[in-house]
Amino acid sequence: MAFYFIPDLHPQNKFSEIRVSVGNAIYAEIPASEIERHNSKIEEHGVYMLSRFKVTNLKNSFRPVHAPFMIEFTCHTRINVVTNPPLTFPKYIYNLTDFEDLYSYIGDRTYFLDILAIITEVAEPQWRPISTQPKPAFTRDVTLQSIDLSFYVFSGSEMKLTLWGQRAREFNINSVYDAESAKPIVTLFVGCLMKTFMPTLERKSLQELNSMDPYDFSRTCYQCTVTISRLANNMIWWLKLAFIATDGTAESEMICFGNVAAHIVGKSAEYVMASARQGGNIPPDIAAIVSEKFTFSINMTENSYHTANKTYIINSVITAHGKQRSAL
Repeated sequence: MAFYFIPDLHPQNKFSEIRVSVGNAIYAEIPASEIERHNSKIEEHGVYMLSRFKVTNLKNSFRPVHAPFMIEFTCHTRINVVTNPPLTFPKYIYNLTDFEDLYSYIGDRTYFLDILAIITEVAEPQWRPISTQPKPAFTRDVTLQSIDLSFYVFSGSEMKLTLWGQRAREFNINSVYDAESAKPIVTLFVGCLMKTFMPTLERKSLQELNSMDPYDFSRTCYQCTVTISRLANNMIWWLKLAFIATDGTAESEMICFGNVAAHIVGKSAEYVMASARQGGNIPPDIAAIVSEKFTFSINMTENSYHTANKTYIINSVITAHGKQRSAL
């Protein structure tokens, strides 16, 4: 069987077996149909001899390395563990991006980014609400200071890096920082994406919101934690979700549409419509939201500019706190 170096791989090659030369890299993907067959055979930091795989064109996004092609495992792919790899065998592959260039990659998902930086601060883990998900995400923020890659000196620029899920749980500052030596923590982060996030919204009570002039309302909206006390009178439930909410300081009407309404109800509009009873009665799934507690991102409705009674439109659900017990 012929051996190929990574730069020589091409989609026309069949049943290739790789030999790696230092400095060359390619990434491999196990398609969904082959995960059960191959997933248990591959471990992080392992060294393997691969054969009988497919060389194909790159994906359009989330490319971990810079290479002209990628490897795709098939049902015929053979994976053999190399038990005694050379000590010089490379353990890491990265393509460093300067701090000053990172902002140009905001929203660009073509390649994962790799950065070398100094850790200056590590925040405590926190649960971060995600408007598109029913449950919050476990995260940890790390503040980074840039390094001039030309001279490997600190350049002063700072940026926040957020670790999500398993990476946030696994990160341990004590494993990379020695308090006695107090040396700077130079760290390589690979597989990053540049994103922008909405700033943390200011919290307001309903009493504070109701007392505000609509023209003074923040363009970035506010967050408010309320319990749904009852459904709004004469609500046309198949057009919008409207209810009265309270936080103990005041009560106000709130409305929402589409995906936000589906998030609050916990069922899609199609499901609610299909299960609705005849006669125009409120569907049970909508009636069941009474006594549910939420933290919302809200803005004032257009009607609030013309009447003394303020009403609010819900932009997103920040946190769902669950059903609250009625006061005795």
